[in-house]
Amino acid sequence: MELVDVLSKNYGQNEFREDLRKLYGQAGADGKPTVFLLNDTQIVKESFLEDLNCILGSGEVPGLFDYQTKDLIIKRMRAACGREEKIPDHPDAAMQFLIQRVRDRLHIVLCMSPIGDSFRRRCRMFPSLVNCCTIDWVANWPQNALYSVAFRFFSNSQLLRDIAKQQQLNEAQAAQAKIAEQKAAATAAAKAAVIAKNRGQSNMQLLPPKTPVPVITQQTQQQVTGDAALPIAERLSKICVFIHSSVEEASDRFQKEMKRRTYITPALFLEMVNLFFKILQDNIQKQNEQITKYEGGMTVLNETKKQVATMQEELRKMEPVLVKQSEQIRELMQKIGSDTAHTEEVRAAVAIEEAFVKEEADKAQILADDAQAELDKITPVFEEANRALESLSKAAVNEVRTFANPPEAVKRVMFAVCTLFGRKLDWDSARQMLSQANFIGTLIHFDIADITDQLDRRMRKDFLDDPDFKPDKVESVSKAAANICQWIVAIVEFARVSKIIEPKKQAAQDAHNKLADLQEKLEDKRKQLTDLEDALKVMQAQFDAKKQEQSKTEADIAQTRKRFVNAEKLVSALGDEGVRWQQQLKLLEESSQYLQGSALISSAMLSYVGPFTSSYRRDLIISWIEQCEDLNILVSPEKEEQDQNSKDKEKDKNFGKDNQSQNSQIKDSANDKQKRKSKVKKNDEVGNKQSTLKKNQQSSLKKGQLNKQQQQQDEENDDEDDDGDEDEEENKEEEFDDSPPFALDEILSTPVMTRDWNIQGLPSDSLSIENAVLVTNTRKWPLLIDPQGQANRWIRAKERDNKLRVLRMNEQHFLRTLTNAVRFGQPVMLEDVGETLDPQLAPLLTQQTVKQGGRTILRLGDQDVDFNPSFRLYITTKLANPHFLPDLFIKSTIINFTVTSQGLEEQLLADVVGNEKSELEEAKDKLVRDMAADAKLLVQTEAKILALMRNTTVQQLLDDTSLIVSLDQAKKTSKEIIERVKQAQITEKQLMKARNEYRPMAVRGSVLYFAIVDLAQLDPINQPSPEKITQDKDKEKEKLEKQLKSRQSKSHIPQLETQKQHSSLQLNSAQLPALPPSADASQRKQGPQFAQSPPLDLIRAHKDSSKSTPIIFILSSGADPTQHVLRFAQSKGYEGRLHLLSLGQGQGPIALQLLKNATSRGDWVFLQNCHLAASWMPELERVCLSYQVQETAPTHNEFRLFLSAMPTSSFPVAVLQNGIKLTNEPPAGVRANMHRSIGALAPEVYEEGV
Repeated sequence: MELVDVLSKNYGQNEFREDLRKLYGQAGADGKPTVFLLNDTQIVKESFLEDLNCILGSGEVPGLFDYQTKDLIIKRMRAACGREEKIPDHPDAAMQFLIQRVRDRLHIVLCMSPIGDSFRRRCRMFPSLVNCCTIDWVANWPQNALYSVAFRFFSNSQLLRDIAKQQQLNEAQAAQAKIAEQKAAATAAAKAAVIAKNRGQSNMQLLPPKTPVPVITQQTQQQVTGDAALPIAERLSKICVFIHSSVEEASDRFQKEMKRRTYITPALFLEMVNLFFKILQDNIQKQNEQITKYEGGMTVLNETKKQVATMQEELRKMEPVLVKQSEQIRELMQKIGSDTAHTEEVRAAVAIEEAFVKEEADKAQILADDAQAELDKITPVFEEANRALESLSKAAVNEVRTFANPPEAVKRVMFAVCTLFGRKLDWDSARQMLSQANFIGTLIHFDIADITDQLDRRMRKDFLDDPDFKPDKVESVSKAAANICQWIVAIVEFARVSKIIEPKKQAAQDAHNKLADLQEKLEDKRKQLTDLEDALKVMQAQFDAKKQEQSKTEADIAQTRKRFVNAEKLVSALGDEGVRWQQQLKLLEESSQYLQGSALISSAMLSYVGPFTSSYRRDLIISWIEQCEDLNILVSPEKEEQDQNSKDKEKDKNFGKDNQSQNSQIKDSANDKQKRKSKVKKNDEVGNKQSTLKKNQQSSLKKGQLNKQQQQQDEENDDEDDDGDEDEEENKEEEFDDSPPFALDEILSTPVMTRDWNIQGLPSDSLSIENAVLVTNTRKWPLLIDPQGQANRWIRAKERDNKLRVLRMNEQHFLRTLTNAVRFGQPVMLEDVGETLDPQLAPLLTQQTVKQGGRTILRLGDQDVDFNPSFRLYITTKLANPHFLPDLFIKSTIINFTVTSQGLEEQLLADVVGNEKSELEEAKDKLVRDMAADAKLLVQTEAKILALMRNTTVQQLLDDTSLIVSLDQAKKTSKEIIERVKQAQITEKQLMKARNEYRPMAVRGSVLYFAIVDLAQLDPINQPSPEKITQDKDKEKEKLEKQLKSRQSKSHIPQLETQKQHSSLQLNSAQLPALPPSADASQRKQGPQFAQSPPLDLIRAHKDSSKSTPIIFILSSGADPTQHVLRFAQSKGYEGRLHLLSLGQGQGPIALQLLKNATSRGDWVFLQNCHLAASWMPELERVCLSYQVQETAPTHNEFRLFLSAMPTSSFPVAVLQNGIKLTNEPPAGVRANMHRSIGALAPEVYEEGV
């Protein structure tokens, strides 16, 4: 079954008919079971119900389908049914078949509120709503149902179970502590009795036996872990039921006495329960954070105090160790000095010896180098000959050997070889040698030592000296013989050179042997030097170690001294803070017993008290607190406990204000039941006399306005009477206590936040602050009843930095702008709404978000939008007494932001002082800003101190001087701020005393406003505005100043006033008897102006008007201001530029075009009979607002707008409050007619005599 709901903008009859066609197609043609849901807020036109009445009665809506559409839907039905169902062929029969399918498959669900006359009227007009519907009347929940629901929430709460278990454990621990205390006392008393008996003091009285107290055991622990939340759940459920019932009673009384309608639904009850858990959880978390913060600071501070004594003992022990280490280092330094001198002597001797050895080594090297140089000359030749031999192949050798008759050159070469080897000089011997397998190797490895001097001479004589015995000549005969010849020449020469250099080599060897002996001796000396150096290094290492130990000891002493100094600084700087932190910990621990009560009262206030005025709120809260006390749910401590902690509270005012939100139930209390009742009764009596007190105050202030001498004398006596005045003010405060019975701002807000709200324009009275707390803490979007616009201004200032978007429901791109704000998390203020909201806002009001793939989606209009958690919606209305349906009470938090007497008085006082003494008001504003900044800085400073101490260990804190400096600077800053705050409080009193001189004017303005504000209940056209009163006051003041200045220049006003003349003014303040209700008596006693209607003064109204301030004529039967306006326009030269239009059906677009042209040219527009175009009034409101804020093209300064209407509730309140209202009643009699006719003439007519 598919659900179809109405959800679109500008939903009208055409859209409704289109939806009905879709329903017929879906349920009739397609045969799908469908539910059509429609609630009374979506019924914007009564014609909707007329169509539904037809559907319920016959199933057919006349004129819903034309012929073409009818054919299409029948074809669609035939295609969907196929052959399963037989559909008649005739169109009319087929249509009846379709209607029957619709009646079978379409279910209509109407959700309608029985509130008001509309439901009864609709039932009479559309009988099918009763005859063809099953009526389910959803009544209010009975008390047992409320109790059952609440008990289920509370009994299943793990949070309450944990709290109950902790309370029982605390009670058991307290009992155990009491037992231990009693045991200790009994033991001490017994010992004292024994001692007394031993001393013979028989008159000593023993303690009586004490009553046994249960001891905590394992079994007790197990019992505590049971379901301990049930008693708490029962009490909380009873209180919640009482709260809901009391609000229902107050709502009925509110409607009877104040004519204001509020609706208390079960949804508010569920909201209260859910808010209770949220607030309780948040407060417990905040309290735990505060406890952790202060415990961390106390732990560091206590540990630092312990470290002071420890470090003193460490310093006492380390100083002798440092002295001993210094003595050991001195002895080592002496030993190292003597050993170093001896080592240097040995090092010098070794250096001399090394120089001598080096010299001998150089000599030996020279000899060796000389012999080697000569040997190097012949060695290449010898090596070349060897390479030549090695290059010979076996074939080459065999070639020589095969010679039967070798050539002479070959023969001589081989004979030279035979000579070297001592063989016979014949060819056979030569051939035998050549036949050797290793002949070439034998030659290469020939020992040159075998070449004696005799052999050398023989070789030279027989062979080498022969000119033909040359390798190059032999090569011509045989290459192999040439290579052998080359080797023979080289080996003989090499042997000769070797014999020559042998003596040199021997000399070099002897030199090297001598050098070796010297080096051995030198090595012994070097070893001795090394041993000395090693010993010296060992001693140096010992010295370094001792020196390091000394440095470490000195560093430890320095560090300990530094820590000691830092610890003393820390203890000295934060000693008083430690006492305060301990007191705060005690307060936090004690305040845990009040968390449930304060959370319950706070959640009830958030859910219920928004629509009520201050007196009703006060009565409700007092009754709630009394019920909590009756059921042992503590909300705040009793008076005696507060008096005991008064000193602590005075300290808390100067420092740590951020803790007030957790400890408010301790710092701000209520008296017991009897005191509270008497206090409320007394306040009510005093409140009834408030106006009389204000009049007396004005009279007393008038008495103080004497001549200059009298004023100077009063100023001299002011300082002497300050103390007496302060006592008198305190007595007055005691006489009339306007403080709320429960400080919600201290539970859900902070003083710093409240001060910021005041700077942002929120009035400082308790009701406005309470409303601001409701706005900022409610889970639903707030709907503010704000006829004076003070909440609107505050929200604009509060959300200015967050790029607040201000919207109206009748704007052209309203939905698109709202969608973007939801997507990007920008706050939105929907201002000047009526008694109903657009149905498509329902998902946004109820925050119907769904999760899709990590995205949070909200259905807004006809599209899905990503919901940004930073988005916030504020809704305001200027209706002074709106009648919101229960649906809005469920979806939003309605808060009555109507200005209070105190708030308006302060607002007017600021305006008066700003005009009369702007520097005084500027000083006051600057003082407020400075005090707010100091309060923030004070909280930040304490947080910085505790953060530094919580995030560092004691050792780190004592080692890091910068942290100590930061803490010390933070403490100094805190003291400076406290002094500034004290001085600011003194300055604030002085400024308030100076500002109070202008308070009578503010009081008079407040009295005047509240004297006329209730006229709207008599006639909705009477809509006063504080801004308008202020503007009129400023204009009259300026006019009076000009007149007085003009007359004073002509000496028409005396400079001084005698006391007798001033006293005579007090006769006007005397109480007068009731005036006779007759025109003659009024004319005789009050003047003729009070006995006759004033003329229609268009001249003055035109002067007071502007391009953004319309002139509004309130019509009455038989009176038409059109001729007056025409004559006035003619007198001003606007005869052809005044455009008249009588509003009615279809005239809205014409009026808009007329206004557009007139605003650009500076013409006048007179829109008549606005009451006949009630549906167009929101558009008129939008246009008038655009003239104020210049949203469109600039408006011509000469443009003027005239409006006329009968008294009606449909006329926009914003236009009424901003406009100049004139009544036009028909004159009665000739005199009245003449009076009006002459009064309508311009002054120029009199002067010109026309």
